[in-house]
Amino acid sequence: MNIFPETLDPDETKPYEFDWAGQIESGDSLASQVITLVSDGGGATVPSESIVGTESRIFLTGGTSGQQIVFTVRVITTNGLVLEEAFGVNVLATTDTAAVESDVDRITRELKEIRAYRHEIATGEAVIRMSRNGRSMMAQRLSIDEYNKLIRELESDLSKAKQLADGKPARRPMKLRYHR
Repeated sequence: MNIFPETLDPDETKPYEFDWAGQIESGDSLASQVITLVSDGGGATVPSESIVGTESRIFLTGGTSGQQIVFTVRVITTNGLVLEEAFGVNVLATTDTAAVESDVDRITRELKEIRAYRHEIATGEAVIRMSRNGRSMMAQRLSIDEYNKLIRELESDLSKAKQLADGKPARRPMKLRYHR
């Protein structure tokens, strides 16, 4: 199956084209085509289709963001050759920006999670007690010192990410001194 790299927004009608020239003889052209929706991607339709020389053009509209439209195109050439290909188009609403998380947002979220884990250790909530055959054992994720080190590293990363997001250089300029 051929997957088109360009996605379809459910609110738009967009053409998808496939050129059959590499599969038919020189001088042959497309006489007819039949489009079959195998999977409508949550409600997609084919409002129109056309043939231009050796190229099939299919217009798609609708669908549900996160779904995939799968369709087949069956063509018959003027010389009687019958060809069929399957195609896929991913549906993605342009308003679905939640999937893209900035570095600043990601680091801020991770910092919040790590601080919450550190709090659990400090209050004894993260300590796991296990016993087996009369033996007792306690475990925890990391030590408080390890969490503190991780928090310092994330705070440094957050500072750098904020500078980059604001268009500032990641490093300060160096001051050079000349000594005789």
